[in-house]
Amino acid sequence: MFVRHATTEGTAHYRERFSGQLHSSHFSLHNNLWFSSIGLGIYFSGVDTAASARYRDALAEALQAGCNLLDSAITHRSQQSEQIVGQALASAFARGHVTRDEVIVAARGGYILFEGDYPTDAATYVRRNLIDAGVAAADEFAQGWHHCMAPKYLRMQFRQSLTNLGLGTIDIYYVHYPEVQRIERGPKIFENRLLAAFAELEAQINSERLAYYGLATLDGFRVPPPDPAYLSLSRIVELAHDAGGDNHRFRYIQAPLNLAMREIFEFKNQVVKGHEMTLLEAAQELGVVVIGGSALWQGQLALHLPDDVRAAFSDAQTNAQAAIQFARSAPGLASALVGMSRRGHIRENLAIARHPLASAGALAALFKPTPGV
Repeated sequence: MFVRHATTEGTAHYRERFSGQLHSSHFSLHNNLWFSSIGLGIYFSGVDTAASARYRDALAEALQAGCNLLDSAITHRSQQSEQIVGQALASAFARGHVTRDEVIVAARGGYILFEGDYPTDAATYVRRNLIDAGVAAADEFAQGWHHCMAPKYLRMQFRQSLTNLGLGTIDIYYVHYPEVQRIERGPKIFENRLLAAFAELEAQINSERLAYYGLATLDGFRVPPPDPAYLSLSRIVELAHDAGGDNHRFRYIQAPLNLAMREIFEFKNQVVKGHEMTLLEAAQELGVVVIGGSALWQGQLALHLPDDVRAAFSDAQTNAQAAIQFARSAPGLASALVGMSRRGHIRENLAIARHPLASAGALAALFKPTPGV
């Protein structure tokens, strides 16, 4: 039987292949899938042929080194990132390096895809290609014509992502940075738009093109409730229930987590059943899986790390490994996304997976103020 998406059995088989090579804590079970603690965030830059070849090689290396979560977006390199993922997966499947049911593939939509060079007039481009075509109304855009989560637009992006990736089903599809709509349009309009987006994604699930969906955020889960960007996970789950009923498939959120951006690990800005919680705690209570983004903070943490922070992770041989160790060890996190574009990056960064996760106590103690100071 042909399998169209990641499965419990497939991801368990992938995990078993690394028994004895990587520490057992490198894989954890979330939403009935075994996730590698380090995921590959494919945030490609540059468009030359040599760079594309390096990225394909890095993807192949990652799949064979114990990384089974691949994450990209249709707007990265104007679709080329997704296309390279699709090419790398097709090659890995053909060579027997992995099977479709072993790999968790995430995509996202919501930002406007400007085909070709960036237009000199974004408003004119959007009007001609989207508004006049009936894809979305003029008032459904935000961030200066750059963001739209109207159902027809998400459907169009989702189907193109399927084509780019060469897949019959995407495992996780995120609405990309939805908080920009809340900032500009206010909470009521935002919730109505998010509900409509969720209903569209539930329809894609019913057509068997999608397994689960969620939100990929930047600030929404990191700021306090009064902030215009603030997202309440409890309320979002309620909207998913309104869209899909008791069997809704909203299961994932992505938010930054690194040594410089620790809010989802430390900041109790969520309320669940009357109790204040961190985002990671709230997600566990609500049955939502959290993926951490930007583990290396756009590469900055690989270059600069305070000596005391570096020393706290004795298993790490490099700054990058220490930063990744922090991110992947956060209690409740399924996986920490790391941008890696070369085979050497893969080998260096995945080496930390041979060691156990850092304890919750060690992470908490890392940032405790010194007594008397």
